[in-house]
Amino acid sequence: ASTAPPPPFLSSSSSSSSSSPMMIAYDVHLPNSNFRKSNPGPPDFYVAITSFHTSSPPFATLQLLLKKHCNEEQEIGLRIATVAEDGCVVMFGLTDYGVPSIC
Repeated sequence: ASTAPPPPFLSSSSSSSSSSPMMIAYDVHLPNSNFRKSNPGPPDFYVAITSFHTSSPPFATLQLLLKKHCNEEQEIGLRIATVAEDGCVVMFGLTDYGVPSIC
């Protein structure tokens, strides 16, 4: 039996090299009666993965990932999954709503 390759991890490097460290590992579609494997439509959110033992990606890297993949009109969000060696996973949700008005 073949096994799937491991999902890509976010790098904590802020350098913009030809092999971009910013990668979406999963497109997540919540249960929906309209979902079709041949035409799934836009995901409910994306998931990127980082290791618990590395430093967090810089804010600029996360902003670029949001701008590159997340569609504000369709409200597609981004979750960062931080994974420890023992399998513990902590998920963070990121949005780019800007600064709310206090008036």
